[in-house]
Amino acid sequence: MILNSEMLTDESINIAQKILSSNYPHLHGFQDTIIGKLQKFEIVPQNKNYIQILHDDSLHWVCVANACKNKNDNELHHIYDSLKKRHISHSVLTQIAPYAYHPGPQLTLHVRPVQQQTNGVDCGVFAIAFATSLPYDENPEIKNFDMSKMRQHLVK
Repeated sequence: MILNSEMLTDESINIAQKILSSNYPHLHGFQDTIIGKLQKFEIVPQNKNYIQILHDDSLHWVCVANACKNKNDNELHHIYDSLKKRHISHSVLTQIAPYAYHPGPQLTLHVRPVQQQTNGVDCGVFAIAFATSLPYDENPEIKNFDMSKMRQHLVK
């Protein structure tokens, strides 16, 4: 449930992604998060912009994208994580593969400095907020979300 203080489920994340996908059909991604966990994401065509919310197998949601304001190089893959971790999980790395067409031996991922959650359950709310900012050409790195209003806003 979105209004209580619990972590968002895949159902809530997928509903948000469907809304974003219908509003921004030129963007790729927004695929069902369960498909990603099964490593069955559809491959995104090379040189296409995408936004995707991923679950990291550790009760945590992150947003990944190459559709970034003032960044025309869609070979740059960005991770927006409201709970900065020591490393990018193996689960997230394997889920990014269909998005990150890369002919070389090494893929560069950029963990962006974004607002951090202050509890253990708002990662999904933040991942949706980051994913929503990007198509509006708003840089999630400089956004300051009012955490007391985020869940109510998401419901609207």
